[in-house]
Amino acid sequence: PGDIIQNVVWQYSHTLNQWRVVFNPGVAVTDYSLIGVYDSVLTPASRTQFGMTKPVVGNTNFYIFGGITAYVGPTQDFLSDLWTFDMILLQWKLLFGTSTTGVAAVFGTKGVADASTHPGERAGVCIWEHSDYVYVYGGGPAGGNNIMRFDLNSGLWMWLWGISTAGSSVPGVNGYYSDLNMPVVPFLQSVVK
Repeated sequence: PGDIIQNVVWQYSHTLNQWRVVFNPGVAVTDYSLIGVYDSVLTPASRTQFGMTKPVVGNTNFYIFGGITAYVGPTQDFLSDLWTFDMILLQWKLLFGTSTTGVAAVFGTKGVADASTHPGERAGVCIWEHSDYVYVYGGGPAGGNNIMRFDLNSGLWMWLWGISTAGSSVPGVNGYYSDLNMPVVPFLQSVVK
């Protein structure tokens, strides 16, 4: 009824031009103590405005990061967790995060992976997967104009690029690379192909 957000994973067939449900947990179980474990009943908390990747060639997983909790109440809580869903096992696995909301980013040293570094709470991020890494760019409420990278093997985050505070864009000159160029921070749900 209404605009209820559910933890259901759907799959679309281009051949059949039809949708099917591939995962419906019924009652969602979100357990943040089970980091790195696939489980048949484990699922991320219901959310909206999260970043999501699509499975790439040779990989049957997709990833989601952050978003805004789907709870009804006076405030919306921003999330800072990273999950993967395996399209063969039809199961979720928590890769990073806690149930705590209001988590500020910790940037550490640019270019150095560290156990304390992480992107903090964000919604509307742009994320993508490439070569055993998941990248997170932008988002709000104060994600900043930066790129953070999660290493799927070590489980560590690294601050790769940008500023550690929310800031404005620098338009730059068309066709030229520069350390000074900064695009507008996205705050929309998007997927990079």
